[in-house]
Amino acid sequence: MKTTACFVLLSVLVFSVQACNPLVNDGRKKYGDAKTKLDKLAKHEAGDDVITDEEELETLKEGKTTSDETVKEYKKLEKELKDLKSAELETKNKIAAVTKQLAQLGG
Repeated sequence: MKTTACFVLLSVLVFSVQACNPLVNDGRKKYGDAKTKLDKLAKHEAGDDVITDEEELETLKEGKTTSDETVKEYKKLEKELKDLKSAELETKNKIAAVTKQLAQLGG
């Protein structure tokens, strides 16, 4: 019974991790784009790389909040995925231990 419950839990965790992978890849691209925009704006504001195109500068300033939120959300989701992968590994280890105990009891 314990083994069955562990296998069910592992299946759910594996599915969760697999379902997250495409989302992580998409999020990683959005994170990269947002980070690039924030870095470009920061360099402009520091005077290191002045942006002369007013339209580009305005677009970067208007998108700053959205970019900040994207970076924050990506980091949060990245941590959640790491936690899921950790739980998956922990569950696999528990299954191995229970399977070993069952084999010892049966053999």
